[in-house]
Amino acid sequence: MKKLLLTFMVLTFCLSSCIIAFADNNINTESGSIIEAPDLRFTPAGGGKFIYCNNEEGIGRHVLADSSNPNPIYTMNNENLTPDRYLVYLTHINYTYSIDEYYQPNGMGFNIELDMEIKAKEDSVLTINNAVFETPKIRRYYDNNGDIKVAFSDWGAMNACASLLGEPIYQLHSSSVFKPSSYKPVTVHIKKGETVWLSQYVNNYASTAFMEPVFMAADMQLVSGKLDMNVVKLKSNDKIGDRSYFNGEGVAFGSYQRDRCQKGIADTLPEVNTELKYTIDDSVKTGTNLPVKIYNQYVDGEAVDMWCTNLNPQDDIWSKYIAAESDILTFKYYDPSKLSYYGKNVPASKRDAVWVFDTKHSDTSSYLSETGLSPDNYSPNFILDPGRDNYGIGCSIGNYGVTTKYNLKVTNAGNRTRYFNYNLLTSGNVIAYARDKNGKLIDEVHSKGITDEQTTDTMACVELPPNQTTQFSIEVILPVNYLAGLKNSFTITDSKSEFDLKTEKKAPAPDYVTILSDYMDEYNNANDYTKEFFAGNLNNFEVTETDYGYMLRWCAWDDQPGYQARFFSLMSYIYFLDKDFNMAGSQKFSTFPAECSAGNGKMVVKTIDGTKKFTTDGVNWASVYWSEDTNFEDVILVKLNGEYLKFDQLPIIENDRTLVPMRFIFEKLGMTVEWDDLTQTASAKKINGKNNSFEIKFTIGSDIAFVNGTVQTMDVGPKILGDRTLIPLRFLSENLGYIVDWEEISQTVTISEMPVLPNVTQKYYVIYREGYRDGRIEVSFFDTSDGSVPELVWDRESGNLELSDNTKYSNDSKWYLDKNTWQSFEGGYERPSNNALQILRSNIKIVAKDTIDSDVNNNRSEE
Repeated sequence: MKKLLLTFMVLTFCLSSCIIAFADNNINTESGSIIEAPDLRFTPAGGGKFIYCNNEEGIGRHVLADSSNPNPIYTMNNENLTPDRYLVYLTHINYTYSIDEYYQPNGMGFNIELDMEIKAKEDSVLTINNAVFETPKIRRYYDNNGDIKVAFSDWGAMNACASLLGEPIYQLHSSSVFKPSSYKPVTVHIKKGETVWLSQYVNNYASTAFMEPVFMAADMQLVSGKLDMNVVKLKSNDKIGDRSYFNGEGVAFGSYQRDRCQKGIADTLPEVNTELKYTIDDSVKTGTNLPVKIYNQYVDGEAVDMWCTNLNPQDDIWSKYIAAESDILTFKYYDPSKLSYYGKNVPASKRDAVWVFDTKHSDTSSYLSETGLSPDNYSPNFILDPGRDNYGIGCSIGNYGVTTKYNLKVTNAGNRTRYFNYNLLTSGNVIAYARDKNGKLIDEVHSKGITDEQTTDTMACVELPPNQTTQFSIEVILPVNYLAGLKNSFTITDSKSEFDLKTEKKAPAPDYVTILSDYMDEYNNANDYTKEFFAGNLNNFEVTETDYGYMLRWCAWDDQPGYQARFFSLMSYIYFLDKDFNMAGSQKFSTFPAECSAGNGKMVVKTIDGTKKFTTDGVNWASVYWSEDTNFEDVILVKLNGEYLKFDQLPIIENDRTLVPMRFIFEKLGMTVEWDDLTQTASAKKINGKNNSFEIKFTIGSDIAFVNGTVQTMDVGPKILGDRTLIPLRFLSENLGYIVDWEEISQTVTISEMPVLPNVTQKYYVIYREGYRDGRIEVSFFDTSDGSVPELVWDRESGNLELSDNTKYSNDSKWYLDKNTWQSFEGGYERPSNNALQILRSNIKIVAKDTIDSDVNNNRSEE
């Protein structure tokens, strides 16, 4: 795992605050007592082999071992392994995005499966004592208010760590508890030439989403025989564990690729030990740090009261003088490709095919001028000169997964009980605990928790009874994906340290999110393009059903979207599928969509920055203006000339008519408004030209309106709701000459200006809403046979619309409105219409049969 250096500690701090350079390398207390500084020298525990693979850390398409890669390749080859105990530790991140010509991410990745191919070179018996796996999984819980929240996923594979330890891990400053899973050991008999996969023996094996980490570990005993244990990365075909598309015969050797991460086998299990002894008495003040002597390539036995582990001093310029160094394991990896990197002047006797990753070798492969060597004399992975600045070419080893064990004997020669505290300065979720001399836990296993800044916490506390020697151990583990370089210290206190462990219960919430894999029947019936587009990501897209089909949102990052900020642009799309589950389109947002919802023809997307947008067609989007707790069925949309109107009081429907806030809609339509509070009467006026105006008056509680002085009856009268006056929208808009349409699915009222009439030869026209043909708007142009000025008569009840002397109706043509454009359809009718629902405009007088001699609409003349 790449080590991120601890830049906050400058060299002067390391020298002045951490190194206590007394002549005898001991610490003197204020009373003159001496605390002797023991040697801090770690030794590997042995007992087996540690197979560690973190190279290449990123899983790109070019490192896959299956048929999706034109040049399939193993990640790591461990061949001809003989009987021994093997602890395997695999950690990687899915980087399967596509790249552009500048090697920048430009396309969505897919799920991968990390696995280990176990192939028998001869009949073999393998016992798997434990096998763990972890990749981030969305977990939801109820907070104290009963709201469902998403739990933050820890990249350190903490649940897997708990399972390896066999103990729950309690995270400080939180209520998080990482619980171990039980595992029943299994013995596998593998015939020569046969292959089994480690994933077959992992209880919770899964694929890993794009830009997510994956961790896999196992404790195995090769009882007899000889095996190859090869690490592979495979594109998931959405059938977990399917290896039918892998052919090991055509897969290239997994060579080392320099990315500041390593792979190899350590000739020990992942544990290092040191033996430390201290004697204290009552003169040691509370808060006193106990010293150790540091030995590395830069210091020889200097006493310090804070030291650094999990760090290569050759690859660090800030902490090199306090780095323990001896805690770092040595990994070796056989790889024939190493031979290709040697310069031509390097003799064959000086060449080898084994990479060595430790504190003394570089991690370089291809020639680098920073090495100070000439190309012809260059050797890869060369031994470093500590007299040079080797920052950036030393092995960036963090000792991930290695237990750093301090075996302590502390004699309290005083007369009162004291306490030994192990303190840790870091920002990562590091694990630490104390055991007594019998190996029993003294307190819980603790993890530090993740912090933005590096902070100090007491991780373990051991009681030191007076006049006794207490024997115990402090054990520390750095999980994957956290900062290497841990600052350690021991402190004596008078009181026991209390650990900040929260007791809040997080009740698990149901996983209400439906994903693509929940729609396998529909997906399998989709067209090839759709299936190919989403292949390998069926667990990563949330599916929201809409009135038009489906909308899909990337949900694999819901538990930790901030980790993926660099890649938001790749996954900031919402995809739309039709009712047949075929791709119908997409919409890109400015940042990552965090939530989706749909209902009553509306589709809403909330992005991670809190912005909410809605659409009714997947193409035109507007900002959500209604409150979070408003139900979709209560949202009536009004769109004027393509723009959604954002009312502070939502429109309502009463008797199939939409009522909207009066003042807002009047002003949007360009009208001036006056209100008479005494009579509860509103009047609005619009000047359309020098000699053309429109005025409407109405009174609360009455269905009578005066339009340019003419009495008209409204289907629904105005009313007051809250502190807003609501008026019928269609009546107002169409009397102003606008077109009003209602879209039932999305509950949308669309108001648009009447387009210019077609250029025809006929002299007269009438525009009306037709009762047939889905209520479309039509216009009839006509002349009179004798050239006289006609009069139209409209029977409101039957809808019949004809001339008062219909024998004179002649030379007609008809047009209808389609997407705000007039379309010609036919002519030769006996009258304009026999089922007109509403008269919108005409250039002649119209008389209604139920109100003879009363104009239906006095605003009929051409403007």
